[in-house]
Amino acid sequence: MRKFVLANILIIFMALNAFSASLDLALDGVQLNGSVSAMGFYTFDRSDYNKNLSQINVSTALLWLHKDATEESPFGFFVQYGKWWPSPIGIDETKDNKPNSFELLQGYVEYQTPYVKFKAGKYGSIIGPECGLNYADPFIEKGLVWWGELLTFYTGARMSGNIGPISWLTGIHDMGSNDGHYAFEGSLGISPIENLSVSFNTLLPDKKDANYLQIYDFMLNYSLDKLALSAAVDILRKDSHNSVGYILMGTYTFNPAFSLAGRVEYIDNSKNDAYNIGANNEAYTFTLTPKYSFNKYFYVRGEGSFVYLDDKLYENATKNTQTRLVLEMGIKF
Repeated sequence: MRKFVLANILIIFMALNAFSASLDLALDGVQLNGSVSAMGFYTFDRSDYNKNLSQINVSTALLWLHKDATEESPFGFFVQYGKWWPSPIGIDETKDNKPNSFELLQGYVEYQTPYVKFKAGKYGSIIGPECGLNYADPFIEKGLVWWGELLTFYTGARMSGNIGPISWLTGIHDMGSNDGHYAFEGSLGISPIENLSVSFNTLLPDKKDANYLQIYDFMLNYSLDKLALSAAVDILRKDSHNSVGYILMGTYTFNPAFSLAGRVEYIDNSKNDAYNIGANNEAYTFTLTPKYSFNKYFYVRGEGSFVYLDDKLYENATKNTQTRLVLEMGIKF
């Protein structure tokens, strides 16, 4: 089975990469990219590990066709189709967390003016330092802070722009539901010096929204030579109670082939259980992810993660900790 998965990854990559090259030559500014990855993981400290906690999955199989909007060529678009599995740290595969079927993840159009960019369609969230897609994040498993947000894609319209070192964004979207209610999103950021940015991001849904959850996100990004750092504080407000998540993550690139990423989180979950780890529970998580790239297409990643909870989260847990080892092979073009 493992040989079959790897062989199919290689065949898909060769075919799509050839098509991408020909398409890029035919349509100026339009690019086709893709990502395919397979992962296997083993979870310790569980009594039911033989049932569903030692698995191999095709975690990503995506294609996206896009053209960036610029002042010289103001019309742009982005279409992304495929399957993905946002496997969170410390969360098992359940009916609510399992590999997704093939679907349209993103599809939007945009228009760039000298001062403002307009975007409409289905696109990614502005909340948090992790986007949820394997190929774009430095980690295989997503953090518990991301798991609490769980707002990767939604449909709406937004506009954004820059005034000197200040950036801003505002928009409305459906919060990922079809209940007819909409949420306001806003962002205000500043880059006071080179390689440093600070932003405040918020999501304020209609009180009648099926996914009602107010999110306030403070984020900092800094890079220095081979080191990239991100820190964030998320406040999730629901039913007059606040749950707070803290995350510090970084990547050090030793050379073009090898990098090492690390992530530390602390979750203070209130009775609203916004982070889905049990009401009034606390969690600490630690993740370490080395990555080796054979060339600009093929890569392999390993990951070790550890979660400590004040109270046991799963009925089959043997203790209030969880350790997981993950291996991923992938291609990206």
